[in-house]
Amino acid sequence: MTPASKEEIYLAKLCGEDWKLPYPTSRLEYYYAKLCGMDVPLPAEPFSRSELYLAYLCGTDVKLPEPVSRKEMYMAKACGMDVDYLPEPLSKSEIYWQNLITRKGITGELPLTLIAHTPNLLDYQIYGGSISSPTETPDEIQGVGTRTVNIMPEITAENGWVDGYLLNDSGYIALDTFNAYQERTSPFIKIDKSASYAFSSAFIDETQISPWYGWLLYDNDKRPIGSRHSNHGQSGGVIHATDNAEYIRISLRTYGEQLEHVQLQLGTQATSYEPYGYQLPVSCRTLTQAGTTTSLFIGSEPLKKDEYISYREQKRYHVDGTATPLTLPQIPIFDPVTVIDVKTPIKPSQIRIALV
Repeated sequence: MTPASKEEIYLAKLCGEDWKLPYPTSRLEYYYAKLCGMDVPLPAEPFSRSELYLAYLCGTDVKLPEPVSRKEMYMAKACGMDVDYLPEPLSKSEIYWQNLITRKGITGELPLTLIAHTPNLLDYQIYGGSISSPTETPDEIQGVGTRTVNIMPEITAENGWVDGYLLNDSGYIALDTFNAYQERTSPFIKIDKSASYAFSSAFIDETQISPWYGWLLYDNDKRPIGSRHSNHGQSGGVIHATDNAEYIRISLRTYGEQLEHVQLQLGTQATSYEPYGYQLPVSCRTLTQAGTTTSLFIGSEPLKKDEYISYREQKRYHVDGTATPLTLPQIPIFDPVTVIDVKTPIKPSQIRIALV
């Protein structure tokens, strides 16, 4: 299909076709040229409805109108609006717009360089990878991802948490008859000998609670070591492991939904909360300037081969084809040229960027 107008040439270029771009001479053409990566100024502000859609795709913060024409339906859909009905394309420009909307995206090796058409990625998929090394131990999980600082699993029965609190040096778990504090005790958490750990917790309204946490160290056979430590009126502090400690269990008052999060991390200083598990730090920059890094928390395990995360669907797809919900943020990008990388010890097998 050969483009027959300047607008169609710009659209064809956006669809990946190799055409020489004409210099813009109208307001709309300046928007199209900017989308194609040309170094041209944009009009001071969009006037027409078409200009509003194009301005949005160029990264301008504008309020998008509801589409009322065929062309506007395509443009609105390309902007990420929820368009119930998209007509069959009748013109070349509509075919190009449809290609922009339905194309599967750009897939490539990292770092991936692309022309950015929006202030955020409208969709991204990152696929897992795996390695095989003779130096790996059974505890090392293959796949894509970097451990977060938090080594304490989320408080659920599935993660090994139990009702009750550490009562004494023997590790006995006692139950509060009235369950007023809703104490919970963690599973056995692997730690380093002689290391220091910062424990922290946060509550929605600390004026309504009386915080407490306690902890007990265990040896390699999960036998108690030393005394149970008790900390009344404190929601965090530093824990020092002995030279024969291999595990720790921590009890705390949760007060049900009052508890926002808990964190256990190596070191003596508590830092900002990070969910337990793995993350993918995604770096976005220009060809010459440093950019921003967005951390994507991907769950309790790294992405293995043939697994992937989907921003548009807010899901993680597993090897067996099942999917679990996942909260993934938007990734801010640069205009017009963006370089995307995923900073993880194991490179993803691929990254797919859709509707950029």
